[in-house]
Amino acid sequence: MSPVLNAILAVMLDEADPKEALDLAVSEINAIF
Repeated sequence: MSPVLNAILAVMLDEADPKEALDLAVSEINAIF
């Protein structure tokens, strides 16, 4: 799977710090597009 999908899955599965994980996922998505 792609790093972006892995990051998004991590956001959904990891409740420890969802805000930070979400920010990282958004950063990865923005870097691609």
